[in-house]
Amino acid sequence: MTKLKYYSNFSQMLSLYLKELMRLPRMNRISTSEFSKKFNVHPSTVTEHFQRLFELNLLDYVKYKGVLLTEDGIQQGEFLIWKHRVLEVFFMEVLGLSKEAACSEADKIDFFISQEVIKLLCKKLNHPRICPCGFEIARTYCDLNDDGKNL
Repeated sequence: MTKLKYYSNFSQMLSLYLKELMRLPRMNRISTSEFSKKFNVHPSTVTEHFQRLFELNLLDYVKYKGVLLTEDGIQQGEFLIWKHRVLEVFFMEVLGLSKEAACSEADKIDFFISQEVIKLLCKKLNHPRICPCGFEIARTYCDLNDDGKNL
């Protein structure tokens, strides 16, 4: 199982930014203005959050050029998306929420819920491979290998 770094000053807002950056093409820098337009956020707010992610070594930030995720940023982003996708499956399969509602609710709590709880949910759900949106659910942070066998 992959060991993650602990970031004491990593906030829910930073996790939202990181997840959005993970959904963009990884090889291209995105500028503050592009991100602010795409997500309807004031550019100064984007700059502030990008700088905080840079200080945590999660982004490579070059003023006026934009950002790229670092290896640590990609790893942390993958972890957040894994938690999000398992929660989406839980909300749809167990609670009967729609795909949109499941995603919205997962966004509200995925940052706060522990890896241990997500692993338990994942096990309870028989280790789903695909989230409701059709994306793969990584096995990296669960106690399974790619064959679905316990590690």
